[in-house]
Amino acid sequence: RLGEDEGLPGGDLGRMGLAMSPADPDIVYALVESKKTGLYKSTDGGMEWDLVSTENIGNRPFYYAEIHADPQDPDRLFNLYSMVSESTDGGRTFEVILPYSGAHPDHHAWYQDPEDSDFILNGNDGGINISRDGGETWTFVRNLPVGQFYHINVDDDMPYNVYGGLQDNGSWKAPAYVWHGDGIRNEDWQEISFGDGFDVVPMPGDVDMAYAMSQGGNVYRIHIPTGAMAYIQPNHPDTASLRFNWNAAIAVDPHNPEGLYFGSQFVHHSADRGQSWRILSPDLTTNDPEKQRQHLSGGLTTDATNAENHTTLLCITPHPERPDEIWASSDDGQLHRTVNGGDTWESLATRLKGLPEGSWIPQVRISPHNPDEVYVVANNYRRNDWSPYLYRSRDGVPSGSASLMERMCWAMCSVCCRTPKWQSFSGAARSRACGGATMEALPGSAGRMAYRPFRSGTSSFRSASRTWCSALLAVASTSWMASR
Repeated sequence: RLGEDEGLPGGDLGRMGLAMSPADPDIVYALVESKKTGLYKSTDGGMEWDLVSTENIGNRPFYYAEIHADPQDPDRLFNLYSMVSESTDGGRTFEVILPYSGAHPDHHAWYQDPEDSDFILNGNDGGINISRDGGETWTFVRNLPVGQFYHINVDDDMPYNVYGGLQDNGSWKAPAYVWHGDGIRNEDWQEISFGDGFDVVPMPGDVDMAYAMSQGGNVYRIHIPTGAMAYIQPNHPDTASLRFNWNAAIAVDPHNPEGLYFGSQFVHHSADRGQSWRILSPDLTTNDPEKQRQHLSGGLTTDATNAENHTTLLCITPHPERPDEIWASSDDGQLHRTVNGGDTWESLATRLKGLPEGSWIPQVRISPHNPDEVYVVANNYRRNDWSPYLYRSRDGVPSGSASLMERMCWAMCSVCCRTPKWQSFSGAARSRACGGATMEALPGSAGRMAYRPFRSGTSSFRSASRTWCSALLAVASTSWMASR
């Protein structure tokens, strides 16, 4: 065990990045998070160490802490963090070679050709960059389908547009089809907001307007043709602190085209496109103070980016036919419903039979076919529980002991239907190959089939009309979609 006697820091230590020089195997670099994070260097294979630098050596060590030694030059070192910096003097000084401008930030992967160290591949939250001159210039690879959508929505334009928020890559809009040849191209996509993209919600009746979010409840009303944006995050009237999830709850009001719901620990409602807000609920989470210590997150180096926020609302679902009925769910196992516009709220969490306490409930959906049919999606994988949790009630969850929601163990998905009828499949379609997928009968259903593609992400297919039904798939890396 190496420690202070060998030149390394003492006391509490955090994450460490190690790099062994292929050009000289006796040289080892260590980026060590400690009370004073530092870069250390050994010239005898790791037996003895010297502190080289504590300045300009990156940020957020719990998230990055990644260093790479040049395969041909033992004094050349690269440090990956929000940017990329290079040292040519054995780590004593660093110069940024991939700044925020010109390349996507947040760097996590690095490769140099062992025979030609001028050839570099850099992987970051936006994709891959390639340099052929040792990092002087970079080319971004534009044809890799590696985007990860959090949510998707569509509008009523012609052609209708698809909206979605990408992980660490903004909020986007694109046509479902185009009037020109060669199909949809990159230039047909429009970025309407940046940050981590989440729900992008088109404004009903106005295809030029949309709402978009970034992390931690930052929400905007956007005029898409001009790019004009208004920041509309609600405040508490008594200046109390609000807790917004990394991926906060948002929903348009189906009974008011200018209405919008937004979630903190409360359900907020605006009747005027976010110009003003009122609170419709009490705190609908457990409000557990032990889960509200995000300001201490990160260990030795504080790292609070809003991803650490807890006891927050994840989903708000207004009933499409009953204006006073609203559902809300949280990241700490709470499920509530109001049937009187928020005057009172009923807790329904105990009716989710078999759901571990404190599970996340990211989606609540009401069937477009039956106003009393409700689906609830939950997960508990953050505590190493990989079981699927999908619940259904077909009686509107009335009061009484008989109203436990039925758990459907065949899948775990979030269903968002914009058409009254899904594409149907007959029993003859069972096990039909479909791009590496199969059709399988749903348990306990007559003629209903499940489409099981062996890929992750969001899958969708066209109904008899031009609108789509989609399923956001959420079990391990397997995607499911139920067709009815």
